[in-house]
Parts: sequence; structure tokens; C-alpha cells
Amino acid sequence: ILKPELVDLNSLVRDTERMLRVLLLENTVLTSNMDEQLDTVKVDPGQIVQVLMNLVINARDAMPHGGQIIIETENKHLDEFSCKFHPEIVPGDYVMLTVSDTGCGIVPELLVKVFEPFFTTKRSEEHTSELQSHSFISYAVFCLKKKKTYYE
Repeated sequence: ILKPELVDLNSLVRDTERMLRVLLLENTVLTSNMDEQLDTVKVDPGQIVQVLMNLVINARDAMPHGGQIIIETENKHLDEFSCKFHPEIVPGDYVMLTVSDTGCGIVPELLVKVFEPFFTTKRSEEHTSELQSHSFISYAVFCLKKKKTYYE
């Protein structure tokens, strides 16, 4: 059951960072860059925490020799050109949450499949929570979009 509430996304990310650091290898650095003027969003905080955990775990697994994971927040205006590649999003003001890493990345021919159900770049013995991760990410995109926020 979803329990959306008004949330300071920066506070939620900061609180979650403490938990995320425990999941990382010692040669992986987690940093954040947050817009201190960030607008408030109406979301289910538990879903956002789950999405962050899944993305950070996947980033960690993509960097077996270490690296950097960066979580960023910012207010963002999306114009018609920006929305052209995401037809479900309409132009307007949004809050953006980005998780990036210094891992090896995904080859271009697989990149187009990342939001397909059951898609993974991991070998079968490496699967962690791909099915669960996909459903949370897909729903979070929809939920945040409806509340005038944008999840990237």
C-alpha cells in the first residue's frame, strides 16, 4: 500500500545515505550533490528508499574494483525538446533525482533494453533483486511524474 506524503527529498536521501554506505565495498565512494533550494515532493518515502537501494546495489555490482556513486537532486525545467524523448512527460517544472556511477556502463545495443521487464546484464548467478527493482523503478517514474517531479 502506497503512503504518499510531502517529503523533503534531500533529507530522505541524506538519511538513506547512512544505510547505503553499509552496502558498499570499502573501495567505493558514495557522494551526494543536492540542490539546497529543492522543491518538496509528494511521494511514498519507502518507495524512494527502495529505488535508491536497488540503484546503488546495482552500481556497486557494476564496479567490482571500486569507484564512485553519485546521488544528485535538483529542480529542473523540462522543455518540449527534453520531453520529446520521454512521451509520458509533459513540459514543466520538476524535481530530478539522479544516481550515477563510474562503472563500465552498458553497451549501446543493450542500453535500449534497460526498462524491459526481466532485463539484466548480470549472469544468472549474480541476480540480486532485478524483478523487484524493475517494478519499483517503473512505478516510481509514474508516481513522481504525476506529482510534478521527475525521476531519472
